[in-house]
Amino acid sequence: LTTGFFLEFHVEKMARRKSRKKPVVRPKHNTVLPTMFDCPICNLPNTVSYTVYKRESKASLKCHSCDDEFLSDNVTSLTAAVDVYNDWIDFCEQQNRNNNRSEVEYDQDSYYSSEEE
Repeated sequence: LTTGFFLEFHVEKMARRKSRKKPVVRPKHNTVLPTMFDCPICNLPNTVSYTVYKRESKASLKCHSCDDEFLSDNVTSLTAAVDVYNDWIDFCEQQNRNNNRSEVEYDQDSYYSSEEE
């Protein structure tokens, strides 16, 4: 009697081989970068289009409303439309800073000349 009980008890307690969990497949989110942008000159939405010239390694952005155009010479195979647009925004900001500096210098000169009189 005791031997039969002992065998049944051990059969129930024996462990199975662990099965590996299947890896969770997560969907890949492919974000599409925009190719139409807002114009920094006339501030109209979705008026700037992107054109790339791979042979010359150049790219251009052109506004369809104000016909303003920006050409970029440093285009590689990894350069996206957003990169060229950011270069244009940086260029516009730099021009605005330079214009503001020249106005400030002009105002200081006129201030000093009015004191001397």
